[in-house]
Amino acid sequence: MSCVVYCVLCVVCRSDSSLKFRRPIFHALVLFIDENESVRRQLLRGEQDVAHNNMVVQTGVGKLRTPRATDTDPALARERYKQFKDQVYDSLQLLKQKFHVSTYHLIDRSIHCVFLWLMVIGDG
Repeated sequence: MSCVVYCVLCVVCRSDSSLKFRRPIFHALVLFIDENESVRRQLLRGEQDVAHNNMVVQTGVGKLRTPRATDTDPALARERYKQFKDQVYDSLQLLKQKFHVSTYHLIDRSIHCVFLWLMVIGDG
């Protein structure tokens, strides 16, 4: 699950007046894409690096980029996706235990951003 994890943390001052405030609510927002889309994007990035490097060689302008192995090999890209998914899931479980996250928003990033916003507000 190629994800970006955003945590909104609300901090309340530890003074006497803090007793007047409600406890903070934590939200974790996870934008994810499926494995096929992740692999497609990684391979596209590799193609873009090759095109960029060709332009640098032809024009002498810019710096060469070193493509990652996962950006040129579909099998390695799928393995990278699997490792990242496993690490992110474990991290989310740890966050849930340590910070008592109230709400998880797991959102398919392939959806248009307007619909994403409506989904988050709707959970709100």
